[in-house]
Amino acid sequence: MRKFSTLTLLALVLGFSSLLAQKPRNPLPFEVPFSTVEPSYIQDNLRVSLWTDRPLALYNLREAASSNDAETAARSFLMSHAELLGFVDPALGDLSVRQMRSSLGGTTVRFSQFFQGVQIYESETVVNISPDQHISYVLNGYKPIESNFNSVPSITEQQAHDLAANYVGTNGRIDFDETKLYILKVNTLTKLVWQVRQIAEAPIGEWETLIDANTGDIVKCTDISCYCAP
Repeated sequence: MRKFSTLTLLALVLGFSSLLAQKPRNPLPFEVPFSTVEPSYIQDNLRVSLWTDRPLALYNLREAASSNDAETAARSFLMSHAELLGFVDPALGDLSVRQMRSSLGGTTVRFSQFFQGVQIYESETVVNISPDQHISYVLNGYKPIESNFNSVPSITEQQAHDLAANYVGTNGRIDFDETKLYILKVNTLTKLVWQVRQIAEAPIGEWETLIDANTGDIVKCTDISCYCAP
């Protein structure tokens, strides 16, 4: 009898979850799309940016790791290829480890990029070290920032938050609410922005709004939720 009850409960939970899943919807009229996808082409074992002619990825590498410590090995490889990858600081002082994870495929070290203490938007450099201690691939998300770039916002965090919330019109229950300063670098565009993320009951979705930290203009506003396919 207990086994039947457990199976029944599982079925009810799965059924309720399927009711919560939503089909992808058409963008709402106020949404402002903004693409950060960097066009590229394949050349030998490289994926190369059409914007910068720098490698965005290095595949099928078999260079021996310089250390048994994953971060040390990853940094050593990146420093020895700093010019190829387009790093401004050969000592990698602007890269900070965001995550290290080990699996059957080896150890992956993920770096975030910073400029004057401000994180670069969607900039992540990834180094994978195989189980037999070889660098196997690198994903290069580094974005050079001009040394004279002003990273001090004219608009406060609270002002940016209120601008975004009023623009989207979020109301009801808010399950997540975060405002963070970033430097947005896309091709020749470099802009200081506030990112406001809200998971809202209405309009339902996970709303990401990028606001120009100096003018207050809306740079991007989209629902970044992952919806189930129909």
